[in-house]
Amino acid sequence: MQPSQERNPLFTRFGAYEADFRRRELRTAGSCLRLQEKPLAALALLIEKHGEIVTHDEFRRRLWPGNVIVEFDRNLATVVNRLRNALHDTAAEPKYIETIPRVGYRFIAPVEHVYEELAAGEAVARAEQVPMHPSQLALTRRPSHRLRWVFAGGVVLVAAAMGVRLTLAPPDAGSSRPLTWKDSVVVGDFANSTGDVVFDGTLRQGLLSQLERSPYLNLVSDSRIAQTLALMARPRDTTLAPTLAREICQRIGSAAAIEGSISAIGRQYVVNLSASNCKTGDVLAREQATAGEKEKVLGALGDAAAHLRERLGESLPALPVNEAPPENVTTTSLEALQAYSIGYRHLLVDNESVPATPFFVRAIALDPTFAMAYARLGRCYDSEDEPGKAAEYFAKAHALRQHASEREQFYIDSYYEFVSTGRLEAAAQNLELWAQTYPNDPAPLAALGNLYTTLGQFEKALDWRRRALQVDPSIGLNYGNLAQNLVQVERFEEARQIGRLAQDRHFDSISLRWWLRWGEFLDGKPDDRAGIVGPLLDRPLAQEWVLMQDAAFAAWAGRLALARDDTQASVDGYARIGLKENVATREIEGALRDALAGNSDIARRWARSAMAHFDSDQVRADVAIVFALTGDAANALALVEAIAGRSPEATVVKGNYLPVVRAALALHAGDPSSAVGALAPALPYGAGWLGLPLLPIYLRGQAYLALKDGAKAAAEFDRLRGGNCVTGFNFPCALAALQLARAHAIEGDVETSRADYERFIAQWKDADADVPLLQAARDEYGKLAGRVAKSDSR
Repeated sequence: MQPSQERNPLFTRFGAYEADFRRRELRTAGSCLRLQEKPLAALALLIEKHGEIVTHDEFRRRLWPGNVIVEFDRNLATVVNRLRNALHDTAAEPKYIETIPRVGYRFIAPVEHVYEELAAGEAVARAEQVPMHPSQLALTRRPSHRLRWVFAGGVVLVAAAMGVRLTLAPPDAGSSRPLTWKDSVVVGDFANSTGDVVFDGTLRQGLLSQLERSPYLNLVSDSRIAQTLALMARPRDTTLAPTLAREICQRIGSAAAIEGSISAIGRQYVVNLSASNCKTGDVLAREQATAGEKEKVLGALGDAAAHLRERLGESLPALPVNEAPPENVTTTSLEALQAYSIGYRHLLVDNESVPATPFFVRAIALDPTFAMAYARLGRCYDSEDEPGKAAEYFAKAHALRQHASEREQFYIDSYYEFVSTGRLEAAAQNLELWAQTYPNDPAPLAALGNLYTTLGQFEKALDWRRRALQVDPSIGLNYGNLAQNLVQVERFEEARQIGRLAQDRHFDSISLRWWLRWGEFLDGKPDDRAGIVGPLLDRPLAQEWVLMQDAAFAAWAGRLALARDDTQASVDGYARIGLKENVATREIEGALRDALAGNSDIARRWARSAMAHFDSDQVRADVAIVFALTGDAANALALVEAIAGRSPEATVVKGNYLPVVRAALALHAGDPSSAVGALAPALPYGAGWLGLPLLPIYLRGQAYLALKDGAKAAAEFDRLRGGNCVTGFNFPCALAALQLARAHAIEGDVETSRADYERFIAQWKDADADVPLLQAARDEYGKLAGRVAKSDSR
């Protein structure tokens, strides 16, 4: 073979892909993937130097020769992200492209070049296997973080130890390759020849509910299917006909596709299920069931699905023994399941809770025993910041849990403990068992991220949220959650990268941009409201969300009148939509800001209005805190002690509401020592999202100021900086510089104290002149400056 031929292979193989750089093609499973010029050029360069680091400068010379690139780092990151997206790769757990921070990238997968040479007039192919780089050998020996965690699951551990495999083949086709639990399956739509539209979309949802009962079937999520459809320039809700289902299966590297059909023969309904190999189209398993009437179709589907699972290789002893009958796993009502299916798609695929809500409401109206419809409705209200309604619907789901499958029971039980009872430790145990039992399910991973964020364990939350994104990168909510935690641990550039990745993958959202705006603010960047959140202000609840954030930004600068206006505008928006609990929540935030700034009368008016709009235990607890901060001991204690009597084991009551109310009242009574003692139960939760999270830190600092312990006070107020301030209510952070000035003055550190006062006054340079806290700060600064002047004159 000539040297020139060695340097110019026909194509290059790696993983499930083939790259033909002469034709400018990237192929997988017989399909050609669309890849733009620069990502393809980047791939060529990485493969050319496989196993070696390709520096930023090398990319610049190859991809942008002679051009001036103003934002080169961002352009390069975009190119690599698009390439990773095409390869279904991630920076956190790379299979192909490894990031070398601040240096460049390295291609780490084994590469096989395929050449062509002529012999006796015939074309023959020769493959040259390229040796692994030492870093690749290390990767092959060391399981990923995800796998180390996955194998902690009891069921999967037993399966791995026993060598259990899921053989997707009919009994007479023993030569087919067995399918491991890591392989994924695409479920297509049903062909409906009955003429009855009630079956459209409904039977697929019923089949999914049946197949999800198995811990060993890794089903491709609807959100990932929707993402793939978008990349194929098709509508996200395109019907998954058999040909399209197999194409999607090939595009994302799945192993099999399952399709179904329903037909009517006389008065009977016939349900057919078929599983096929995505690459070859070979049928792996078939199943058929009949129903004598329409109301029994779901039962027939359940039977067919159960038998199909057996035919796919799942042994019956491996299944949970306490499941509900097949027809009751989700609902016995076809119409209810149809409504549920539409709501499910809005919530999980489109990441939009507002349009999903009425469909879950309809599903419950059609079937009042539909447990998962109640649970999904609770999830909608939780996303919409309506915790009282969320708790109510999760409790209703829990009361109906006997109608749900084991997987659904995990979902219901975990959120019931998390949201309804507030027993966060019990929620954590449920979620971790769920994650171990169903290792391919991203839902418990995301929920654990939420839980540990609530508990203030941001690094732990960050780990779970990375895992959730790794397991299913097609769920849009995972990107916003991960960006939030990255901002909380002050990894601002990584948060920006996640934001760009989400946008590249068509998962942009107002919540994601909300966190990115906070990240830019805390990173000292000018507020680019129009550029960051402006493009998405036409989305549901976006105006109200952003007005809430605007109010927080205004209050940070001491512009409390503007903050009240923005809060009122947000309140009016929520009132028009009918979200009364959101109305109360926004009013509480306004009340707390005015309470801390010394505007007690205004604060109490906000609080009373909030309780008039929505009377729930959470609103009552927040109102109790406002009353305590403004010295209304009788009303504060009456409210919070009644809540404690109803929910004595709730983590938020023990760890936030009671400690904050008691400490605030002790401070008003001139007893700072008792305030410090009252706050002890809140210590484990730090700056997490439990209740009103930053108030325990702020009040503890104030108690130490009153005790003239400047060092301890400074240590508390110093925590009110950076990522700790990324919470729903963060006004205490806006006052940190002032309180640090007071703490350092107590210590006798006049220079540091003066610098802190000047920082606070500069931060509040445009503040309302009548804010009592600002007036006090200026008086204290004047006295401190006078002391310094006298000292200098001596």
